[in-house]
Amino acid sequence: MALDAYPRADLPNESLVFFVVATTGDGDPPDNMKQFWRFLLRKGLPANVLNDLTFAVFGLGDSSYAKYNYTAKKLRNRLLQLGAKEFVERGFGDDQGPLGLEGDLDAWLTGKLWPRLLERYPLPAGYVVDESPQLFTPRHEETAIQVRQGGSPNGPVRKGAWDPERAACLARPVGCYETAALRGKVSVNKRITAEDWEQDVRHVEIEVGEGALPPYEPGDIAVVYPENPIPEPRVSALAALAGVPSPDALVTGISLPHIPKQVTFVELCTKYLDLLGTPRRSFFEALYFFTSDEEEKEKLE
Repeated sequence: MALDAYPRADLPNESLVFFVVATTGDGDPPDNMKQFWRFLLRKGLPANVLNDLTFAVFGLGDSSYAKYNYTAKKLRNRLLQLGAKEFVERGFGDDQGPLGLEGDLDAWLTGKLWPRLLERYPLPAGYVVDESPQLFTPRHEETAIQVRQGGSPNGPVRKGAWDPERAACLARPVGCYETAALRGKVSVNKRITAEDWEQDVRHVEIEVGEGALPPYEPGDIAVVYPENPIPEPRVSALAALAGVPSPDALVTGISLPHIPKQVTFVELCTKYLDLLGTPRRSFFEALYFFTSDEEEKEKLE
């Protein structure tokens, strides 16, 4: 539950609460926590208002930033100031770490939180915890697919495969602010940290054409939409594996806020899906259920 969705007046009546909080910007709380944080900072709160509360905090952060896991640190300190007691030592997840956020969370859960919970709340006699792999129910349903012929709005297209709404989606990607997107080319991509330093910080320059940038002021931001450099044969092979008739098949019905309602399969693969990113741990856990090789199953378990 997002902290801003939680009824804050109930907090003094809670006995045990676990907080998982991220840090954004310059050590700021995320948007869905700001009201809750302002509530905790009220000067009128008594120093003993949370005397009955026991809590644990796990922070989600990135050690390449100066104020690493700042929100988790501030939240823990403020809860203690208001009389709450710490259940276990706070944990930090580092997105730059070798195991990522999920690896750090798992170590904190198995090494600190679960043992402490079992100590305080022992399992009933004879109760057995099922730790076998479990396949989670997909969050999204399958989408309907229509096929168009040709790669432009001027080509031969089946009825309904191209319309003004689709043209508007492609002209202004979802999430773009007041201006249409500009195509650019990365001209400089240079590492500025030492080769033996664990953090890879880079200086990047993108060419968009002289005079193409709209007027901007200090404090404005640029939103970058990268594309996956996937060769056409690989997109075709992926389409075949997914049961899609062709890379130009029009995919409709996707109910995700960052993907247009109408998009071709090739656009989906190159512009919207993070196909070249490092897979999360949950991805490998799901693979366990789809491999028939026993040796691979053992590795994935």
